[in-house]
Amino acid sequence: MHPWLERLNRVPRLALGALVLVLLVVGVVVPHVGWVATALVALFVAGLVWVTWPQCRPPERLMRLAVLGVVVAMTVVQAVPRG
Repeated sequence: MHPWLERLNRVPRLALGALVLVLLVVGVVVPHVGWVATALVALFVAGLVWVTWPQCRPPERLMRLAVLGVVVAMTVVQAVPRG
């Protein structure tokens, strides 16, 4: 297991979920620079997908890629100004 995953495994699940939720809310609410918080969530999800890829079956891989795609799409929509 990767060292950062071992440290992450010691963090309470509720605290980690709350941190991700707070970052997503900040990303949506804060104008102009909120996309940075959403990008941090995307990087975190990408890291988890990378590490868990060999242990996942194809349906699980698709779900993880779908979640990553949604978070990356949110980041791009927030970062690129409209019109």
